[in-house]
Amino acid sequence: MFNWSIDDYGPLEIPKKGMVIKLNQRNYILYNKILNIHENVRVSSDKKSWYIDGKAADYYTFKSDYFFVLGDNRNNAADSRYYGFIPESYVIGKAVRILFSANEKKIEWGRFMRSLN
Repeated sequence: MFNWSIDDYGPLEIPKKGMVIKLNQRNYILYNKILNIHENVRVSSDKKSWYIDGKAADYYTFKSDYFFVLGDNRNNAADSRYYGFIPESYVIGKAVRILFSANEKKIEWGRFMRSLN
């Protein structure tokens, strides 16, 4: 269903509070973890219809905002590509400065302690 790879991931819509999705197989695969764990609803299907907590439903409206988190060493990071979306309530801070920066050859001193805007 998805021809994605680690280098070519998506397109993917990140859920936000009030966003409505149609319940179908594609959206079930993409958002089931959020629905079961973070939104605390059980989505199921009998191949004809979809159900939320046992009640027939065609659509679902998200209750919270979510983030897609990508590691800074993308090829060797365990991030949202593996663990899924992160609810806003899990975010406990904000990056404001670059503490350290290096490429394969040298330290990038011009980025050291640089402010993020």
